[in-house]
Amino acid sequence: MNILKILGLFLWLISQAGNAQSQVHIGDVLDEDLLDSLIVVEINRVREEKGLTKFVSSQNVRKYMSLRSTTIMVEKDSLFHPKLPTTQEFKDQVLIIQSEYNKVNPIRDTSFNRMTYRGEISIFLLGGFNYDNFAKKCVEYWLNSPKHHEIMMNNWCREKHIMLVGASAKKVGKNTYYASVNIVAFNVSPF
Repeated sequence: MNILKILGLFLWLISQAGNAQSQVHIGDVLDEDLLDSLIVVEINRVREEKGLTKFVSSQNVRKYMSLRSTTIMVEKDSLFHPKLPTTQEFKDQVLIIQSEYNKVNPIRDTSFNRMTYRGEISIFLLGGFNYDNFAKKCVEYWLNSPKHHEIMMNNWCREKHIMLVGASAKKVGKNTYYASVNIVAFNVSPF
């Protein structure tokens, strides 16, 4: 067997292992990294179906925005959009996100150097899920909500910038979950 066939077989086996993992029922322990990734994959799948640019998955947006929001919702056991902090620590975190954004979208005009778009969508779900249908259910519910649909299907950046996205999901009870997605853009005008 030549090296290309072996490599192809190896890649196929890895993809099947990932697919099998996403079909696993969410038990007592939640693999947050897997679920967060699947939510972003599902959002991008739907966007691509509609002819929209895919978002770029960002661990920094996940960590500094989405995970923060989801953690606060879990602590308060309430579905809402927590306000962004105004601390220097958070401002420094936004600069980290902006640096990542600028690598994906080189700065065109540094005089307009700030976060110009942030959309957050959150959800509270009850029920037994596997990883894949949890991500699909989140996106389905968001699509059926006009405001959430607008954020998720946003084609706001007319300058062809690619927005960053980060997702976070947490399990709080046997079949109780909170999830949050943040979508951000810098240095662009919607006009």
